[in-house]
Amino acid sequence: MNEDLVYFLKVALATDFTFYMKAHNYHVNVRCASFAEIHQFLGSVYQEAWEAADVIAEQIRTLDSFSPFSYARFAELSKIEDEITVPAVDEMFARLIADNETLLSCLYEARREADAIGNFGVTNVLEDIISAVQKRHWMLKSFMF
Repeated sequence: MNEDLVYFLKVALATDFTFYMKAHNYHVNVRCASFAEIHQFLGSVYQEAWEAADVIAEQIRTLDSFSPFSYARFAELSKIEDEITVPAVDEMFARLIADNETLLSCLYEARREADAIGNFGVTNVLEDIISAVQKRHWMLKSFMF
């Protein structure tokens, strides 16, 4: 087991799950003139993050470690802040864009470590997640003008 890779995956998992929670919060609490469109889009955002969390957690298990599925551990490991407010829709998107960039950084770091040790199974899984998060990034930015 490579402890550095496990750690980077745990950070990515916690960061992804915090992103999921924030996007879900915004999905259920959004208020604006284009509610239906944004509500639906944010639903797809949090669903994608939810699915990625499971995939990342499974990669941690393939490395003979346990996934840190608790709020306390996620709070310790996540690189993005929890959301306890309901900001205006423009601020929601600004925060999600910034947090998505942070999540990408975490995923890149885990991928670099997987590459460095030649764990191409984990690299391939991370590549798929990274591609989806990159696509989500330009989509999030498209709501800002």
